[in-house]
Amino acid sequence: MHNDQKLGRFEEADALLHSALDQHKSLFGADSLEVAESLTALGLLRSDQARLEEAEQLVRGGLAMTGRHVPSHHPALAKATLAFGKVEAQRGFYDRAIDALNEAVRLESAPGVAPADLAASISTLADAHYSAGHYDACRSLYTRVLEMHRQIYDPRHPLIADDLGSLAAVQRDLGYYSEAEQLDGQALEIAQSYYGHNHPQTAGRLTALAESLTYQKKYDEAVAALEQALAIQQSVYGPVHPSVAETSTN
Repeated sequence: MHNDQKLGRFEEADALLHSALDQHKSLFGADSLEVAESLTALGLLRSDQARLEEAEQLVRGGLAMTGRHVPSHHPALAKATLAFGKVEAQRGFYDRAIDALNEAVRLESAPGVAPADLAASISTLADAHYSAGHYDACRSLYTRVLEMHRQIYDPRHPLIADDLGSLAAVQRDLGYYSEAEQLDGQALEIAQSYYGHNHPQTAGRLTALAESLTYQKKYDEAVAALEQALAIQQSVYGPVHPSVAETSTN
């Protein structure tokens, strides 16, 4: 998505969420579950906008307010806890994030929770461990999520490609470049099948594969993958987009 499209969608979402927040305050009072959910949603939007201090204040407020209005097993509490952990991870407070995300996973491990929701929480926890450099923990969690997604979705689902790509990144960081290449290759095949051969997601998978190839000194294959990625990005974004420049540099 182009930056101006992102900005336009952020502005639209901002207006809608502020409208919902005002309506909920009017209908339910300033301290209510509905207002708490609006605060959490607005905080996640601020996180997407990289306005992380505001995001933290909003999701913290949403979590505290949610806790005042629902019992401990309520799905709204798991959702608010997950949002708080996600924002804390983005702010770089990994210990705090991991504590919150462990709690979100615990809450969503209760009977009746959709497996896809639990998998999403485990994936977010894995991301936080990865950012913190906890490779054994994140590799185990990514593997668990991959197994869950394979049970839930079609084998060519893009979430499975994401899981494979995440595991490849861990293996690359640990120096297991051949294993990373295999995982990147599997992720690329799924991306090509799902998105097609001329899509930014496919370009991203090609770039990751090129990195794994480069570490193994397979330079000809790496250059070929990067050239494919560059052609896709130029087709989608035009010649002067930052993604094009980054791939050209690689």
